[in-house]
Amino acid sequence: MHTITINFTKRLPDINKQSQLPSDYSDYGRFAITNKGNLWFAGISSSHPPDTKDGFYWALSGNTIFISPRGSTFGFPEIIGNDIIEFLLDKLRIKTKHIIIIK
Repeated sequence: MHTITINFTKRLPDINKQSQLPSDYSDYGRFAITNKGNLWFAGISSSHPPDTKDGFYWALSGNTIFISPRGSTFGFPEIIGNDIIEFLLDKLRIKTKHIIIIK
């Protein structure tokens, strides 16, 4: 198993086409917490659902997952708990027990 880094320090672009993906990322998409508290996940060709309470972008680069908010979400790293990180890892099919978080 390898170590995965979750990095909250980079502002990710709002893109929706593979041709717009910066070369330093291998994958990109969106995820959200809906008004009902459900988690939603999608790849690059997507839009946040209409019932989004808190929306985020994710990008994968090597063993790092970058996460940034849609719009301005003050204190957004605190919103993303272990349950959401586990949700993302599952959706990205990443198995690890070693996670480093950079805020």
